[in-house]
Amino acid sequence: MGESLNISRQCELTGTPRSSYYYKDRPESDLNLELMRMIDEQDMKTPFYGITRMTAFLRSKGYNVKLSHPDHVWCSDITYIRMRRGFVYLTVVMDWYSRYVLSWKLSITLDAGFCIDALNEALFIGKPEIFNSDQVRSL
Repeated sequence: MGESLNISRQCELTGTPRSSYYYKDRPESDLNLELMRMIDEQDMKTPFYGITRMTAFLRSKGYNVKLSHPDHVWCSDITYIRMRRGFVYLTVVMDWYSRYVLSWKLSITLDAGFCIDALNEALFIGKPEIFNSDQVRSL
């Protein structure tokens, strides 16, 4: 009979973080889905709105968007860092309330894998009520 591999070894061989193996998907709350829909629709009309105007928009619709505790709202973003020969890409997952960086990853390619790894690492620490990230649009 062949050797049985434990979960840690299987993840190591496939290059998968262990937190990804144990991650259990959970559906978005109705409130989060409604807020994401409203933000997306407004962003299509007014892509120049920053956080201040978008917050004012949501408040005008009766939504109180004050952050009240850690793990209330997390965000994620990607930026690039110029190097002598090209770029490296940095993704960060942060708690908006505490401004604590929950996880970060660097990559020499702009693929989704390192972003997913950063999010999975953060989800090992806690779970947000709301998760916000930039969205990619195709024109």
